[in-house]
Amino acid sequence: MRFGPGWALGTTDNGDWNSMADFMKEMMRPYQSGGGLVFWQLHWFFELVTWVLIIALLVALVRYLWKKGN
Repeated sequence: MRFGPGWALGTTDNGDWNSMADFMKEMMRPYQSGGGLVFWQLHWFFELVTWVLIIALLVALVRYLWKKGN
């Protein structure tokens, strides 16, 4: 934030919702209502599932190559 937090929020007291700039209110509204929280919870869940699948694929590949070597 080049000009400090007061510039982005449209105020110098750093954090009053009513004095925040309109574009900041629109950007933060999903998080204020809880919609953004649901998105991030799903994001972390799918990230966990993806990593589990990647690790399972690597284990299967190592087992396949190990048996092929014998």
